[in-house]
Amino acid sequence: VKLEQDFLDTAFYVKGDRQDSAHLYNVELVIEYESSSVAGGRVGAVQKVSDLTHVEQTITYEGGALFESPVVFANPATFAGTDPAQVTITEVNEDSVSLFVDEPNYLDGIHQNPEEIALLTFEEGSWSLGDGTTIEVGLVDVPGGPTNVFQTVEFDQEFDDIPVVLAQLQTKNGTDWTIVRVDNVTTTGFD
Repeated sequence: VKLEQDFLDTAFYVKGDRQDSAHLYNVELVIEYESSSVAGGRVGAVQKVSDLTHVEQTITYEGGALFESPVVFANPATFAGTDPAQVTITEVNEDSVSLFVDEPNYLDGIHQNPEEIALLTFEEGSWSLGDGTTIEVGLVDVPGGPTNVFQTVEFDQEFDDIPVVLAQLQTKNGTDWTIVRVDNVTTTGFD
């Protein structure tokens, strides 16, 4: 099975100490696998979600997919509105995910302009794809407290090269606008 869609765009921005312009590169994610111990043989699913606003929606996974322990990633929302916003996931279930467009606390919280996003859902675990690519998908419990404290995450197995890390909050606890940040990515883990 080849999960390939023209709407899952991922952009990485890297800024150094120089003040001149930066270049933005496109990344294509192609997931191929032969078989899996996951129910239904799925390691992942990708889908488009339209008309997402500040009103929470529950979205079932593409094709009715079921996951034993799903981990969901949402790409940044389109730019339908001018207010800063992000996609916030409130609940992840084996057959669906609940999410909405969330604005920072200093705004009114009403994001009426419908946004479009792509969802990428993986089964938690370590997977070897048909081309030899290794994917490790996991969850980390982040304790409450100071927001400037990084948590260290160690991979189950060391990667040959420094991997790309996707991070997404999987719950919404509290009333404050929250984002996740990643630092110090190595072949053995990240903060």
